[in-house]
Amino acid sequence: MKPKTLEFSLLFILLAMLTCGRLFAQQGTTNRGDIEFSFANPDLVEWEGESYFSLDVMASSAESDQRLGTGIVLLNYNPEAFGFNVRTNNNVIVTQGNLVYREPFPFYYFIINDNTSTRLAITFEYLYSAGNGGLLSTTPQQLFNVKFKVLDTGHRAGIGFQQNMMSNQQYWDDNATLFDPVVAQDVENSLIPILPQHIALTIIGNVLFVSWDQVSGCTYSVYSAVDPLANDWQLEASGLTESAWSQAVEEDKKFFRVTATGTQ
Repeated sequence: MKPKTLEFSLLFILLAMLTCGRLFAQQGTTNRGDIEFSFANPDLVEWEGESYFSLDVMASSAESDQRLGTGIVLLNYNPEAFGFNVRTNNNVIVTQGNLVYREPFPFYYFIINDNTSTRLAITFEYLYSAGNGGLLSTTPQQLFNVKFKVLDTGHRAGIGFQQNMMSNQQYWDDNATLFDPVVAQDVENSLIPILPQHIALTIIGNVLFVSWDQVSGCTYSVYSAVDPLANDWQLEASGLTESAWSQAVEEDKKFFRVTATGTQ
């Protein structure tokens, strides 16, 4: 009888170990939910007297209750428009977006490096506790804005994600659970246009007219400011297809600028 008792005891221990093993595997799951990166709001802007191609990098998830932790975005770009090694040459500006920006203390720390001579690596490190990271939604939210200094016009932006290197690099705000899958297939290939030239302002009666030289393959945006040095330009009109715009005269003094955005 003793051998049978020993056999039964060993069988019981083995079953208990298998049960615990299954529970441990469930608790140690490292993949949860999806995350998708995309682009929005491409524009040609002026920053401290230089021309930049501005672009928002957005993040979203098809599932609810997904909070963003540490991750990395890898952006390929066209060196004909922006040159090589944009970080090393100080030809790029990155600003935190509303998904991750917090005051008065930052929850995320951004690290910007050249991954290759034509690829930018933007790492966002989550510094706070689980349950407080940026809450993703099905509607894309701004993760950050990136501005590439334009070194030459007349070229396509050629900006796209390096998706294969971004997989297994995006974490929940516990910085342990991975998002899976990671989708980053969007491409921004707008033409970097020649800036509109010979901008003219004319007032006829109570109507103000702004005109400029046509730039092939572009739409236009008109901005105004009371003080051009305050960097507080207000959008007056966008998506214009004609090289002219007008409005009623409302103030004694106002400054205007025009930007062109290349169409696909």
